[in-house]
Amino acid sequence: MMRKGQVAVEFYAFIGFFLMTFTVLGLIFLSTASSEIDHQKSLMAWQIGHRVSDSANFALLAGAGFKGNFSIPKDLIGHEYYIGFTSGSVIVFPADLDDYQYSYSINTGEFIDGSGSVGSINYTTLNTSKGYLMIENINQSLKIYQ
Repeated sequence: MMRKGQVAVEFYAFIGFFLMTFTVLGLIFLSTASSEIDHQKSLMAWQIGHRVSDSANFALLAGAGFKGNFSIPKDLIGHEYYIGFTSGSVIVFPADLDDYQYSYSINTGEFIDGSGSVGSINYTTLNTSKGYLMIENINQSLKIYQ
C-alpha cells in the first residue's frame, strides 16, 4: 500500500525527469540551430564574394567608360558583414565569424581611390548597409564607391 507522501515524491521525480529531458533536448536543438545559422552566413558571404568579383571583372571587360550600379545584400541574415578590396582581390567576411573569410581575384590591381589617384591600394572597405555599390571603369582602373 502506498502512502500519500510516497505518491507525491514519485510524481515529482517523474515530472523532474521529463523536465530535464526536455531541457537537454532543447539545448541540443538550440546548439544545432546556432551552428546552422553560422553555416548559412558563411555560405551567403561566399556567394556575395562571387557576385562582387564577377561584377568587377565584368566592369573591366566592358571597357573604359563603363559605370554600373550593382546591388548587394544589406546584411547576412541580420548580421553585419564587410567587403574589402586589396590590390587584385575582393575579400568578404561576416563581422561576427572570425573563421570565415573569402577572397576572390579581380583582373586588375589598379584602383582609383576617393581622391582620384590611381594605384594599388592596401585595403579599403565598403558600407554594405547601403545595399549597393558603384563600379566604374576608368581606363582599365576600377573606381568602386557608393
